[in-house]
Amino acid sequence: MLGNNKLLKSLTVKGLSSMRCLPDLSGLQLLGELYISHCEALKTCPDLSPSLKELNIINCPALQIESARLPCVVESLWIDDVKAFVVDDTLWSNKLSFLHIDNVPEFVQLPVNFLRNNMHLRTIKIEKCPQFEGFLASNEEEIRSSPDSPPPPSSSSYCVKTLVLRDCPSILGLQLQGFVQLRDLRVVGCKGFQSLEGLQSLRNIRSLWIGRYSEELNDFPFLEMGGHLISSLRFLDIYGWSRLKSLPEQIQHLSRLEFLYIDDFDGMENLPDWLEKLTSLETLRNLMHLPSANAMRKLTSLRRLKIRSCPLLEERCKPPKKRCGLCSGSSEWHKISHISEVDLGSELSDSEDEDNSSSLSRLVKKMRSNVC
Repeated sequence: MLGNNKLLKSLTVKGLSSMRCLPDLSGLQLLGELYISHCEALKTCPDLSPSLKELNIINCPALQIESARLPCVVESLWIDDVKAFVVDDTLWSNKLSFLHIDNVPEFVQLPVNFLRNNMHLRTIKIEKCPQFEGFLASNEEEIRSSPDSPPPPSSSSYCVKTLVLRDCPSILGLQLQGFVQLRDLRVVGCKGFQSLEGLQSLRNIRSLWIGRYSEELNDFPFLEMGGHLISSLRFLDIYGWSRLKSLPEQIQHLSRLEFLYIDDFDGMENLPDWLEKLTSLETLRNLMHLPSANAMRKLTSLRRLKIRSCPLLEERCKPPKKRCGLCSGSSEWHKISHISEVDLGSELSDSEDEDNSSSLSRLVKKMRSNVC
């Protein structure tokens, strides 16, 4: 039946829980978009339209996908909750610009040659893949697993601008020398991670998300903040773990940093006074005390302060109230009273966060105007 729809451009296959295989789709010459989801018994991927540009496969836990069977003109590939994704060392798509692989138990590696040869690839997101080891070539030249891995040849250059590795416990390290165009790097929740080489050489990096590594580590296994990183980085989201008692001191050298998010530093009670060197601090979590009042006032560009999941600090930062003509303020309020927007509140759900944060901010502004 599908073979007779020669003009079909988009196809969605959803909820066929007992279907083991799809019909041959190679005859649909105009098919540009294919969405397959919630087909729990589906085991193999059919022959696909040679004109397919967007492929999304979600919640097909028995499905095994081989890159060699994918059309060479695919531009966007989203794979989520399938059994396996096997990528060989050949250039199976020279048009791919977006690659997202999520929750694939038997996805092990991406070939280095695939990165080198695909000049259109801009975004790679790999999440919750327990066996993923990194980027590996057939000759064992690697930019992944071992902290002692050699760097790629200087002639290697990848066009990737966003690289996300999240909750992949088998990747031990990453070489960044070839990622010359990288702007957004996120390596979070990879419990075996030990080495990130070449971070300071990235000329275009703007956003960095790091942390939530092994609970056995007493400090970050890497954090070189020299080179181009000092002048280019604008956004840092750093995740800690229970053993960490303080922020890495290297952060103080990021003098052009505009946004700093601090998450999951459960063992840290105080922010360091060297934060005065940073230009804009937006989010604090799991703290008891701010830096000194003098350090806070040196943050002359700071316009917005958010405090989440820090009940003790939230209590200390509440604006003073009028009581019988007198002002009774909280112990930390004087440190932040000069900031134009202060957002206090416990951790919110995703659906509530946007609406509630604006209302809380307005409330704090109103309370500030009533302070004598």
